[in-house]
Amino acid sequence: MPTAIILGLPKQQADRVKGALKGLNQTCHNEWQVHFVPPTGAHGQLREADIRVAIRNASQATDSAHVFGIVNQGGDRKRTVAENFTPYFRFRWLPSEWLALPHPAPDDFVAKLIETLADEDEWKELVQPANTADALLLPKCAFSTKLSDLWSLAEKYGPGCNNGCARRKQIFRTTHYRSCTSKSHPKDYFWTDDDQRIFDHTGAQHANAPEPRQWKYSYRLPDKFHYDVRHASGRKFVLNGITGSQSIKAGEYENIDAHGYFREATK
Repeated sequence: MPTAIILGLPKQQADRVKGALKGLNQTCHNEWQVHFVPPTGAHGQLREADIRVAIRNASQATDSAHVFGIVNQGGDRKRTVAENFTPYFRFRWLPSEWLALPHPAPDDFVAKLIETLADEDEWKELVQPANTADALLLPKCAFSTKLSDLWSLAEKYGPGCNNGCARRKQIFRTTHYRSCTSKSHPKDYFWTDDDQRIFDHTGAQHANAPEPRQWKYSYRLPDKFHYDVRHASGRKFVLNGITGSQSIKAGEYENIDAHGYFREATK
């Protein structure tokens, strides 16, 4: 069952919405579990502690976890709040005008929330990774491609966004999912970037990532998941990670996870 975490709705309003949702047939909101993390700062402002609570709650989900923010704060603050979630979880802002909807009755808020959850169901179907062979799990910082807008398209929401990203994923797959044959790999298909580097997700897994890096696009990564990256022709190459780069000798490979962090490995 997917989880929706609403971050920033004041407690009194959240309680009204929560009560209204309990009174609905669960099929009305597609069996989503809806949780609330009210702001604890003065005048309804989000504090860092509130963000940590929302991340912890999302990390503990057993299925897809989506975070919806709602605040009356400015653009810079909204951007920094979103950056805490977007590397790991589906995140979208609810319009700040909705803050007034639960007064005195929450019906309008609930109706708009149900519409939003329906859009998120479509995102889950068309965009969200379904398995470890999904292109969105590739580390953007490391994978060389002319289609690098794929990852940002997956974060967008609004009319047409889900279908647009689904089309981009298909183009990306046609371009980069290629057959490969080597002594250690009988013919199989792997992600291969524009620099002829192969990102193999099928090797032995090791070195667990800390939470919340075990999530990407609200998909729970298998324990110890990473890529073994090698050059298709066995040449030396440089691999960019999120914290720096590694020079890889000819015939060798490097381990990197879905977020671009290098992993310890025995070559």
